[in-house]
Amino acid sequence: MQHVVFRLYLVVCMSMSLTIAWGQVDKESCTYRFSVDMTSLSGQKSNIGIRGSIPPLSWEETFPMADENGDGIYTIEVSFDLAPSGSELEYKFVHGDVNWELDGRANRRLKLTEGSHELEIQRWNSTLAFTMEEINDITVDPAGLQQDFQILKQALKSLHPGLYRYVDSTTMEVHFDELEAQFSRTLSIKQSYLYISQFLGKIKCGHTYANFWNQSELVKAAVLNQSDKLPFTFRLIERRMLVTTNESEEKRLDENAEVKAINGVAVEEILANLMPIVKADGTNDGKRLNDLQIHGIGQYESFDVYFPLLIPPVEGNYQLEIYDHNRKENFTTTVKAISREQRKTIIAEKYGPLPQTYDEWWEFKLIDERTAYLKLGTFVVWKMEMDWQAYLKNVFSEIRDKGIEHLIIDIRGNEGGADAVGEVLAGYLLAKPLRIEDSSDKLRYEVVPPEVAPFVQTWDLAFKDLRGKVKPLGNGYYTWAKEQNDVTVVKPLKPHFRGQTYLLVDAANSSATFFLAKQAKKYGLATLIGEQTGGNKQGINGGMMFFVHLPNSQIEFDIPLMNFAPKNPQPDEGIFPNVELKESLSDFLADRDVYLEKALELIKAPRKH
Repeated sequence: MQHVVFRLYLVVCMSMSLTIAWGQVDKESCTYRFSVDMTSLSGQKSNIGIRGSIPPLSWEETFPMADENGDGIYTIEVSFDLAPSGSELEYKFVHGDVNWELDGRANRRLKLTEGSHELEIQRWNSTLAFTMEEINDITVDPAGLQQDFQILKQALKSLHPGLYRYVDSTTMEVHFDELEAQFSRTLSIKQSYLYISQFLGKIKCGHTYANFWNQSELVKAAVLNQSDKLPFTFRLIERRMLVTTNESEEKRLDENAEVKAINGVAVEEILANLMPIVKADGTNDGKRLNDLQIHGIGQYESFDVYFPLLIPPVEGNYQLEIYDHNRKENFTTTVKAISREQRKTIIAEKYGPLPQTYDEWWEFKLIDERTAYLKLGTFVVWKMEMDWQAYLKNVFSEIRDKGIEHLIIDIRGNEGGADAVGEVLAGYLLAKPLRIEDSSDKLRYEVVPPEVAPFVQTWDLAFKDLRGKVKPLGNGYYTWAKEQNDVTVVKPLKPHFRGQTYLLVDAANSSATFFLAKQAKKYGLATLIGEQTGGNKQGINGGMMFFVHLPNSQIEFDIPLMNFAPKNPQPDEGIFPNVELKESLSDFLADRDVYLEKALELIKAPRKH
């Protein structure tokens, strides 16, 4: 039963599709009539069609749609064979050769059911049936919220392998009771998202949160894409907010401006209220602070999401209390709140283009005839256009050919991605094979409970049923039935780099980059320079993932399914570098990169024998 309450007579078309039975088909198949309104698309229209995940649709070829009466609405009827357990179709509309709607946004989803169905007309590049003003009026009633709460609680308790890693079961029950009480009254989508995010933050897991990228279009519109963002980017140095780019009309924010308070709330208090919400492993707050900076790059950042939920703009504006480090004076000003997309547009116009692809997050250059610099800003290589392995091979071939003696690898700001990048990188730094024996895998379930299963999605449906693949450990946890080889062997790759390697790290390194930093220090692959990494020596959760979609609030949250547990007790902390640094306020004001400076200083220093 749908419990979203509308103050206006509207239909949520991304989660509830109007269906009209109009005939009978075989029991094991279904037919859907899709319609898309293309009138919002300017210019000449050609090759209008649909692509999707279930045959006869595909992501490679367009199923053409027709506009029979010339009204700008294109239709097609598609028949599907149903799997025994049903199927969920993902799809998008396209035109031309080939232009995708909802570029960079989630696919449309449709639960296929037996029979013949006619879907409500959908709009090109939009999954919403209402305006932003109307979205703010949408609420979820207590009955719907309580159903969402029960799904959330059962999913976490039955599936999350690290639910009690940092919080004991008694305390966790108190947190569950608090959320249940909050969900006992009618709430807006924003309030619901805030309460769920605050609750998930208490688990202290770096992979458990209401994932920005996985939200329904309703939640994205209500929470993520509003014009309620600060019109500037900033760094947090010594827990002080220093403006880096200014997208407001207040020119005094252009250089060395420090924000002391927003809408009368001191920055120290703002950070104290936001940090418990931000995902991170254990009590490693450096990662939380790192994630509360705004760089303006990418689709979402934590501060942009959580801050307006706690301190919204007043009549579209934020009042700022500023200290000008150039003039040594304080002043107060009011700036207009903007959307994230507006900010990105102004940044590009004022400061130059932002990275458009993941490829641009990688950079290789020679600092001098003896020293090379390799920047790896992301390990999300599946979104790269280039062949990343060929790129690294070319880098190390050039290093060999030019006789480079010192290599600086910079992974600052890189949260992680594919573990394979770290393994390949390590391969070029090794003279002989490296055996890594580190952790064991624990899971919390054998099969997804039937009460939760309809609300769980993942990229591999085999994750839902592990019967025969796992065995009980006797304490409510499982491990793999087939003995897993806990030893990873990293093989050397040619051309092998025989010089000195320096790895620049920071608190962002919390997943695959945490593991790279950990092994690089442990096995002497590089000298680590910087600050304590994110992640946690007590182990992190990840590997396989479930995406739980709550049916009434339409909020999604992630559950990692594998607990990578260390074989020996470890402290609640990240990886401390060989050379520990902390950027100071004076470093920032002087525009100094003290991490890179330290690496160059070590390179120039006489070697100790």
